[in-house]
Amino acid sequence: MLFSFAFSFILAYFLNRSTTRLADLIGSRGIASLLVVTFLSILVVLVFALAIPLLYHQLILFLKGAPQLIAYIENSIKISSPGLHSFLEEKGMSSLFEYILSLVPQLSTKITQHLWNSTLVLANVVVLLIFTPVILFYLLQDWPKMTNAIKEIVPIRYRTTFNDQITLMNASISGYVLGQMKISFILGVLYTVLLFFAGMPYYFLIGVSTGVLTIIPYFGNITGLITSHLVALSRASSILDVLPITLIFIICGAMEGMFLSPRLLSKSVNLHPLWVIFSMTIGGMVFGLAGILLAVPVAAIIAGFIRLGISYYRDSSYYKNEATNPN
Repeated sequence: MLFSFAFSFILAYFLNRSTTRLADLIGSRGIASLLVVTFLSILVVLVFALAIPLLYHQLILFLKGAPQLIAYIENSIKISSPGLHSFLEEKGMSSLFEYILSLVPQLSTKITQHLWNSTLVLANVVVLLIFTPVILFYLLQDWPKMTNAIKEIVPIRYRTTFNDQITLMNASISGYVLGQMKISFILGVLYTVLLFFAGMPYYFLIGVSTGVLTIIPYFGNITGLITSHLVALSRASSILDVLPITLIFIICGAMEGMFLSPRLLSKSVNLHPLWVIFSMTIGGMVFGLAGILLAVPVAAIIAGFIRLGISYYRDSSYYKNEATNPN
């Protein structure tokens, strides 16, 4: 239940702007909130009905084919680099490969049993699907009232500065996250469709996972590139069979860097990719998956306070005196 509130709050934060525009168009915040929640609910139902079964099916097939992939990797190392293979054997890596090969066939069965037999997981999903739309509706409807109430708590002398910083932080967070989500969706669709026509096994699994992981700069493209090439090479009769996969990732990577990111990521974001990668790395190391998800908002807030501190410093008499009297 607590997760439903937290998840609904995050959704309301990102959907507030769309709800406000729709409310201005139809003249009712309540009806606009209801329409947004209804559209989102239909979208979730379609995803669960169409995408999740295919994704699950290809994940099971991927796990069943993993022994062949691992054996190919080990054999490739042995042929292309005997010295490296000998070194890995000395370090016990061959026994590790054998251990992984013995575990992989059991994973698909264990995943299936865990998903279908875990009543706790099923109950949490049901609670999430039932309560989240209701909570989200009320949050969207009353979002302006909540934000105005928070602003009124701030002392009047600091209210303008507070509002300006909140506006900048909102622009950074929403601009980056929404922009990256759009890029991830477009790239996920492109990778999935192109890999399908290229005859790639697990095209949907690799395409969707690559698109989702592109939220982390460079990580998604690199992970998808390596995974798809390993799968293709393990099944290819010639190196030329892998060429279409290489071209797909080159084209999509160029499209992201030259067109999607400049167009969809607003210039007001003010978050350098290195700052994003660093914050996600620290967040993941300290707090795990939750840290990765919250890294960008926290980084935007910290960057906002740093910019505020620099602004105060430059407006201070100390800085101005130093600037006018360098000696």
